[in-house]
Amino acid sequence: MAQVLITETLLDNLADEIADKANISAPLTIAQMTTTVHNLNTSGTAVVLQDKTANPSSTQQVVTADTGYTALNSVTITPVSSTTLNATANGTYTATGGTFYSSVVVNVNDSHVTLQPKTVTPSNIPVSVTPDSGYQGLSSVTVEAIPSNYADVTSTTATVNDVLEGKTFISSTGSPKTGLLQVCNYYVGSSEPSSSTGNDGDIYLKI
Repeated sequence: MAQVLITETLLDNLADEIADKANISAPLTIAQMTTTVHNLNTSGTAVVLQDKTANPSSTQQVVTADTGYTALNSVTITPVSSTTLNATANGTYTATGGTFYSSVVVNVNDSHVTLQPKTVTPSNIPVSVTPDSGYQGLSSVTVEAIPSNYADVTSTTATVNDVLEGKTFISSTGSPKTGLLQVCNYYVGSSEPSSSTGNDGDIYLKI
């Protein structure tokens, strides 16, 4: 490679030219000249890079260089602030102020919930068991034995046609039913029966 003698004047002129193109007023060293030329874009103007800081957000962000800068040199994202939640009551807790919960401590005392033990007696109708006023729930439910007046009628075979008319009985399903059976009597006499003798459906034999 041929050797070329570069004078101080030539270097000064070159530095001034580069500084003028890059719009830099301060004198340039040889190393600075190399960096400045590298940063010149195709139009011959200097590439001005910006270091920028952005804060986290719950929504997407697009970080761009401000006016007067060509591009971003670096983007620093600040850390998200965190806090510890101490929950002392039931409810919904929402982190605010751009923070998030790094940990959640649940410290709900059992004394906040008053439970009630309850006793119920079986019935022939559905029974809904709920806590009384002043209680938040049931700690236990005691179902007493079936009362003696609630007999087991599952083996009942009688029907309405087996039971006298007007009489009530309990069917095998536990429902009250009214009988339809009519009893017919018969009478014997030598004369016409009076209208007061017997009931409708009775038989009278005249001899």
